[in-house]
Amino acid sequence: DGLPLPHIAPQPSDLVETSPELICSCLGKADEAYLLYVHRKIPKKLNQSALDQLHAPHAPVELSIGLPAGDYDVVRINPVSGERGQLPSLSVKDQRASLSLPDFHMDAALLLTKQP
Repeated sequence: DGLPLPHIAPQPSDLVETSPELICSCLGKADEAYLLYVHRKIPKKLNQSALDQLHAPHAPVELSIGLPAGDYDVVRINPVSGERGQLPSLSVKDQRASLSLPDFHMDAALLLTKQP
């Protein structure tokens, strides 16, 4: 909902840079709308301690995002519940901008839509 589905495609893997314990994937239509999915890396050995750590809140994290210049509306989406929350707009001037992702548990999604 909110993405131009017939026109979206995987975006380059270097579009978003973040901390090494996280993985970020991105789909979108260049210069229009992007859906970012951020999740914790799953450890090779899953024991109770690792599971507890995965489900504990993750501190806020900074994402470095490379997008075409412009202003973007940012909506945070909870992948489990579908709940949405508006985040501050993102202004990109020099091809990269910093976006603060508030605390989350296992994963989070962000919908970035370029303002006209």
